[in-house]
Amino acid sequence: MAAEKKKEEMKQLEAEKKEQADRKKKEEAEKKASAEKKASTNKKDDGTDKTGTEESEDTTAPKAFESPKSQENIFGEGQESADIQKVKRVTKKSVYLRSPFMNKMVKTQQKLETDEILCAVSVFSMQGDISELVFDDGKGTTITRKDMQSLAPGIQIQKEVIDTLVTVLNYEERIRTAKKEFRRHYFPTDTVLLNEEKDFDSFENVIKNQMNASESKKKMKDVELAFFPTVVSEGQYYVIVFNLSKANAIILDNDKDDSYSKYENVFKSVKNLLLKYLEKYQHPCVEKLSKDKQPKIMKLKWKTEKNKIDSGLYTMMHMELYQGETASNWKTEIVTENNKDYEQQMTDMRVRYTTKILMHEMNTKRRLMSDFAKKFQEDNKGEGKVRKMVGDAIEKNS
Repeated sequence: MAAEKKKEEMKQLEAEKKEQADRKKKEEAEKKASAEKKASTNKKDDGTDKTGTEESEDTTAPKAFESPKSQENIFGEGQESADIQKVKRVTKKSVYLRSPFMNKMVKTQQKLETDEILCAVSVFSMQGDISELVFDDGKGTTITRKDMQSLAPGIQIQKEVIDTLVTVLNYEERIRTAKKEFRRHYFPTDTVLLNEEKDFDSFENVIKNQMNASESKKKMKDVELAFFPTVVSEGQYYVIVFNLSKANAIILDNDKDDSYSKYENVFKSVKNLLLKYLEKYQHPCVEKLSKDKQPKIMKLKWKTEKNKIDSGLYTMMHMELYQGETASNWKTEIVTENNKDYEQQMTDMRVRYTTKILMHEMNTKRRLMSDFAKKFQEDNKGEGKVRKMVGDAIEKNS
């Protein structure tokens, strides 16, 4: 009798457990159905899709900027590149807009993302206080809104933009070299203007400040490529690169007019300053680099003849993308000047670098610029209005 009673109790206990499990399963199903019904109602009422983003015909931005032959058509209608894409705003707003190329190299063919477009539109509209700092790394590198606006299509890029990218690339290179990747170092544009006889102390201080005066880094023995972006005249640039592992130099210039006489004086001055520094710290490449040898001017497939506006942009791309390749092996996907997608690519890259710089994690003004872009979107609803505003602003400032 006791055994039968125990068996009966066990049977009853199992039945109760099964009943509890069924009840719990039913409650979960009811909760799920309720949540789906609520989400469906919100989507219908608010224009919010199941991913938590909302769409509105008023919150639109160009899918891709059109880089025009004339400023009047900066967002010209009736062309594929000016198709419209609704800007999706996250219901639970993130703190910042997102830069897809933070801490990694840009992609010249990748499609623009919504955050990139929104950030660039707010800058290219030429709104806000032009003297306001929009980038500050907290260590001395700053840039104003006015200088950053020179990244707008059809405007010659200011050297302050190049110098800000130098800071960003050095920061990113430190991250990459922790993974034992190719080591590169970038110098500001003013470095090439230093007098080799009078300004060695200034040159040395630039390196010390950039490298935190660490003895191991100060000797530059870990650096393989040293980049010196060079200002030819206002808005015109090229890059001198010293390969310290091979003890030679190359020049990266998008201009087809690339005879050595164009570079000779600046090249010799920079080389002598660099040699003096390397010799002081007993760098192993000094003897070979000291030889009176001309730099190799790389015959790039994408050199330009007509484009006199985008040399600053090419300089930025060359600095970031070059890792010591020969011209024939350097795969950048930069299209040639006669390519049908050329103007669009130039504009997309200006958009890309605008976002890379302003939305970078090292920018203490990042939240300011993110909020500014979101506010600009809220205040200027309608694709046509934004297109005209940006086009007029660029025309006025070009």
